[in-house]
Amino acid sequence: MKAMPQITFIVLVLFFTAGSVYSMGLSESEILGDVKRDALLKDWIKTVDEMQKLEEAVKEIEKKEKTQESVLVEPTAPAKPAAPDEPPAEEPLQESPQVQVQDEPDNTAEISGTQQESTTDTDSPQAVDPVEAGSVSEPVVNEREVFARLDANIDISLQEKGWIFTGESRGREGITFENRVIRENSTLFVFRVVDLGDYTLQFQRQNLSQGIVYIEKIHVKVLPDEEFFKAVSGGEVVIEGRGEGDYRAAGRMLKSGRNDEALEEYLRQYVEGDPEIDNTIADLSFSLGKNDLAEKFWEKNISPDSPYRDLALYGKFRVGVATKNQRTYDLLLEEIMELDLPEKESALVEAALFQEEAGNYNEVIYLLEFVLDAYSVDIKADFACFKLATLYETVSEVKNIQKAYDYYERILLDYPTSIYWEPAVERMEYLERHFLHIR
Repeated sequence: MKAMPQITFIVLVLFFTAGSVYSMGLSESEILGDVKRDALLKDWIKTVDEMQKLEEAVKEIEKKEKTQESVLVEPTAPAKPAAPDEPPAEEPLQESPQVQVQDEPDNTAEISGTQQESTTDTDSPQAVDPVEAGSVSEPVVNEREVFARLDANIDISLQEKGWIFTGESRGREGITFENRVIRENSTLFVFRVVDLGDYTLQFQRQNLSQGIVYIEKIHVKVLPDEEFFKAVSGGEVVIEGRGEGDYRAAGRMLKSGRNDEALEEYLRQYVEGDPEIDNTIADLSFSLGKNDLAEKFWEKNISPDSPYRDLALYGKFRVGVATKNQRTYDLLLEEIMELDLPEKESALVEAALFQEEAGNYNEVIYLLEFVLDAYSVDIKADFACFKLATLYETVSEVKNIQKAYDYYERILLDYPTSIYWEPAVERMEYLERHFLHIR
């Protein structure tokens, strides 16, 4: 024991000190007498009591130290061996939390070249490496091509959950990642096209339970609008096809006035063989100034047995007028005049203006007089009447003051609410003063 030498030393010092005091007491008894001796004796007794207490303290310390030593040397009980039927402590790979997390959706994410997401999933650096997961077969690679427009979104839908975007093959930034949406049995990726060119978007999905890695390569050709619509309308590629021929979303967009989005959705879902959809796409394209695309879709309905043939002819005629194509005008005019389509009035007025620019004034008069006779109560009739009057008044090739005056007067009589009523009155007064009532 480490404490015993110190305590023994203390006891001996006290003992000898007490003995010295006692000896000193005897030598002084001759001078101090019996009273001094009694005091010294009391001090000695007190010293003996203190020594007994010290001895008891030493015993208590020894007892505690023995108890501690017995605890330190006590052997540890051996660990219970695992039962033969118990599974190993390590979880199976197919139950790895990392694999479960990859199916959790993330709603917003932006990348530049590689994907970064706000929620933890297999897109993060902690994703399980398929090579380290065990036996892995050769990756299953699938490739396809889509077309895209500049400054538009492109949706890429992949069957099954768990897909991650691993970046553009050459690290180019002409297409940027916008979002990933986890659906019931698929993964939808949304990208924004910011630059023309050819890109390869790469995706990966791991099936760790089977040791298979799936790789999808989407080759995206970003084209200017005209080239894009030409490529798509030719039926070469349909972007993404999330359900072939499902035009419900496109129809909703069209009804809400989102015409650009509607056209893109119609083209994405387009399937050959539906003349009504062909006509809808053509009409929508024409309204957006996509004349080449409109003509291609109207051409699909031009066959004699098509129920949309009349509308297709009328549509192609409108394209010819809009693009000032005299050949198309000449080829289709007679058929258009025979069509029973109330809406053709507007196209004929536009055709008259086209012929006026070309200097074909007799053709202009022919078209406008047809409109005025066939559609005398329609919205373009007063315009046709006023236009005929100005032609007869001002154009030397067909000048006829009396006819000009008659058409101005017809506006006063037949179209009293027309915006051309006051100008017609002014022109009539002018013609009366300078040509008709000269004395």
